[in-house]
Amino acid sequence: MLKKMNKILLWVIFIATFAKAQDVSIMFGDTAFAGYTEDIVVPVMLSNPNSSVGGMQFDVSVEPSMIMLSGVSPVGIASGFSADYSALNGGSSRVVFYNSSDPDGISSSNNSVTVLNLHFSGSTVLSALLEVNISNLIVSDDDGIIVSSQASSGDLTIGDVVYLSGSTATADVTETVDIDFSIINSGSVGGLQFDIKDSPNY
Repeated sequence: MLKKMNKILLWVIFIATFAKAQDVSIMFGDTAFAGYTEDIVVPVMLSNPNSSVGGMQFDVSVEPSMIMLSGVSPVGIASGFSADYSALNGGSSRVVFYNSSDPDGISSSNNSVTVLNLHFSGSTVLSALLEVNISNLIVSDDDGIIVSSQASSGDLTIGDVVYLSGSTATADVTETVDIDFSIINSGSVGGLQFDIKDSPNY
């Protein structure tokens, strides 16, 4: 029993240490825009309870790849920072966000504040549900020292999006079942078309 209690205590210490070890969290906000929007803005939010932030670099990609990054702009408490981006192979972009004026950078204790806006051109997209992904995140403090960080992607809804879902059912050999399909829609729907595939095909 004592051995089991010690094992549980070690796991609690490990989890608590890991949670504290993440000095900085970077999150893409979930956003929604009308179809054919020229300038789609996705906020980048910062939580840094354990460390100051002097700069960061990360890659941005959109799935499916229907829109491309067209600009970046520091905002709020990061208005003294500078930002730029460059296109990479495969449709992704690399964003650089760095301290250009304040020697102390962004001080610690911030909780989910927007520090950067990502701009996308959606002028050709009527309707879509997209995931804006962040990867290869590197964050440094005000002395240029790399600090531990974690990243969270966001969802982007453009125009009216219809969600289609099917029910589940079970049956024995030679029995038949009914599968009910339903939709959740933000705009009017005049019709549907979709493919059905059963696997394995019995």
